[in-house]
Amino acid sequence: MPTLFSTLDARFKERHLHETLQLATKLPSMEKAKTNLQTEKIRERLANKQSPEKIFELIAHNNSKDSLLIDSLLKQWMTYAKDFNRQNQKHQESLFAAICRYYSPTPIKQMINKAIQNPSTVSIAIWMERERTKSWLDEKISPKLVLLLLDLAKTGDNTLT
Repeated sequence: MPTLFSTLDARFKERHLHETLQLATKLPSMEKAKTNLQTEKIRERLANKQSPEKIFELIAHNNSKDSLLIDSLLKQWMTYAKDFNRQNQKHQESLFAAICRYYSPTPIKQMINKAIQNPSTVSIAIWMERERTKSWLDEKISPKLVLLLLDLAKTGDNTLT
C-alpha cells in the first residue's frame, strides 16, 4: 500500500514537493503532516545513502538567508548529515562546507548574527561560528582578512575594548 509520501513523491519533482510542503506549513493542521513527510524523505535518503549536499541544495534553494537557520528541516538535515557520515566512514561530508557552497561569507555572517538573537537557533549559530573559524584557520586566512570579513576593520581603535 503506497504511503502519502510515496504518492506525492511520484507526482512531484523534488523541488516542487519541497515547495508544496513549505506552503502547507501556512495551514496549522498541515504542520505535522509536513514534518512526517520530511522525516520519511530523510529516512529514505539515508537508506539510499544519498549525499547530504544534494539534500541541502533543495533546502538552500527554498530558503532565504534569513530563514535558513530557523527552518526545522535544517535541523533534520544536520542530523541526517551526521548519520550519513557515521554510516559512510570513507565518504565524509562537511556540513559547514555544504552551507559555504551556497552562501558567500556575508550572508553566512548575517545568518549567524540573526541566529544568535533567537533562543531556538543559538546552538546552530555557535556551531556555525566555530566551523567558520576552523575553516579560516584551515585555509590560513590572514587576521587582516578576517577583520574585513567580520566588518571589524572599519570600527577603529576601539574594536577590542
